[in-house]
Amino acid sequence: MPAVHDRGGLPTDEPIDRSDHQWEDWEHVTNALVGVLRRRNLINVDELRRGIEAMAPEEYESSRRASSSATTRSWRWRVR
Repeated sequence: MPAVHDRGGLPTDEPIDRSDHQWEDWEHVTNALVGVLRRRNLINVDELRRGIEAMAPEEYESSRRASSSATTRSWRWRVR
């Protein structure tokens, strides 16, 4: 059975939201932090993915409503 974050190929009637949006301040900070950690080889994409996959379904769903990016969702959840 797929986990909550495994969305590819699932049937849905909802349209894909392709609109641009204004980033929140915390999203800019999180994006910068992840960039620095990756450039210094302190974190990699596998660790970011593991953070997303470790989220409980209800946490993942609530973070999807608060953020547009999987990376910022993962970091927002992990650093609380």
